[in-house]
Amino acid sequence: MGGEISNLNATQEAEADGEQIPRLIEELLRRTEILDNRARTLKSKRDDMNVEAKKFSVVRDNLNEKVRDLMKEMTVHRRNRDRLNDEVRSVKEIREEQNREVGKFEKTLAALKRDKMVNKGFPLPRLKSDLRALEFNQMTLVLSTEKEKALVEKIEDLQKKIKGREEVMEKDKELRDLMGKLGSKRDEAEKAHSNVTELADEAQREHEAMESCFSQIVELRSRADKAHKSFLESRKKADELHEEYISLVKEIHEIKDKVSELRIKQRALAQKRAKKRAEESANEVLAKLKSGEKLSTNDLLTLQRVGAGKRDK
Repeated sequence: MGGEISNLNATQEAEADGEQIPRLIEELLRRTEILDNRARTLKSKRDDMNVEAKKFSVVRDNLNEKVRDLMKEMTVHRRNRDRLNDEVRSVKEIREEQNREVGKFEKTLAALKRDKMVNKGFPLPRLKSDLRALEFNQMTLVLSTEKEKALVEKIEDLQKKIKGREEVMEKDKELRDLMGKLGSKRDEAEKAHSNVTELADEAQREHEAMESCFSQIVELRSRADKAHKSFLESRKKADELHEEYISLVKEIHEIKDKVSELRIKQRALAQKRAKKRAEESANEVLAKLKSGEKLSTNDLLTLQRVGAGKRDK
């Protein structure tokens, strides 16, 4: 484009005489019009690219803002999870201590029951175990009438013994008190276990919420990176179009400057030609005057104009 202007200017300089100037001005004005149209097209495309780049930057900034919010939310969930995990460890220690206490009470109670029932036959747990075995046989075995009758009698006998043992123990204050304490310890251990479960579940929910935030962050960052890439591409295209547009504007200004120079030269040549014609007319009038011819009003005006022009100089 610049080369074309240089060549055109060189041609103009070579041909810029009085006859060629109007044609050159016309050519330059036609070229200016063409360049103006191209410049407007480039400017429009550049502006479109800038608008597109702006849209991508807004999308990118919005996504990055969401990422920042999710980062804050993820940090809250992580801190909550860590705090709850610390509480789980503490409550587990309490639960384990309660279970140890229950175990001690169970051993103490078992030993006391043995001492209380030492002269009263088999211990209660053994009797209950035997009863379950007999009841299972009654439900699963095919027996004769006599054997089934004998089995029923054994079951009834064991049930009476168990009931009697339980009545004895229920009446024993020492056993009753110890069983009450054991029940309380078991309740405390169960409560501690429930607390562990609830805290662990809550910690898990916080962990899952944290992972959900992280997954969203990864997805949003990917989208933000794509938007930023598109922004850079659009801005690069806009910059390229702007450089081309500026180059055209510069060329247009150069052509307009050249047109102005040619018009100044055209006016100067016109003035020179007018002066030359006036001098020729004046010489003709002087020749008439010398030959003694009568001068017309126009002849006098011609001499007056030539004289005025010389005085102005």
